Amino acid sequence: MRNNMPENEANLLFCQLLENNKKIAEKKQDLLEKYKDGQKPKIALITCSDSRMPLSLYGNIEDMMGNVFVGKDIGNTYEYSDAVVDYAVLHLNIPVVVILGHTDCGTVKAAAGNFEKETETIKERLSAIKKSFIDKENHIECVENNVHRAIQKIEEKYKDKINNKELCVVGCVCDTAGAYNNLCGLTYIVNINGIKDKETIKSHKLLENMEDGLKEKTIAK
Repeated sequence: MRNNMPENEANLLFCQLLENNKKIAEKKQDLLEKYKDGQKPKIALITCSDSRMPLSLYGNIEDMMGNVFVGKDIGNTYEYSDAVVDYAVLHLNIPVVVILGHTDCGTVKAAAGNFEKETETIKERLSAIKKSFIDKENHIECVENNVHRAIQKIEEKYKDKINNKELCVVGCVCDTAGAYNNLCGLTYIVNINGIKDKETIKSHKLLENMEDGLKEKTIAK
């Protein structure tokens, strides 16, 4: 990078990101050109805007490019990501939709408190999340219930596709805070098509290619 760049972390980072992009674009041209005329993604991922939730937690550009259709918003609220889901299901014919929450989610925490002074757009999202709460004292339960509620909404809308096995809706929580077992960043499956029981989830067809050891580690109790 140039030596005369302003000594400001945000400015430096922005320039670094563009430099990274240039290097990747030059290095990965063969891969990028494969998708210059369109996309056929296999998974739709609805997750939180939190900076601790980068796609790089789940693979490199070869894994993500052309494969993962992404929607991000604070608190991964379904009501404000529903257009992403509709487009994924109805126009891209994506067979797997993943709702991905995370621990230490500031939006979920805010929804548990008083948010009357927030902007209208933030209040709308926090109000939607608050509808899923059972126990405001248990943050992980609130995070999981926010995911469960999104799954329920998608199930209601696309019941026929799920029943016909054209669509599978998965709920996950990324443990950005190490709250489950002190391993930060590990993702846990908490719901598949409304199923929350661990043993039933383990036998679901979606996971038939997953090793048993990984199932034990990534299916929440």
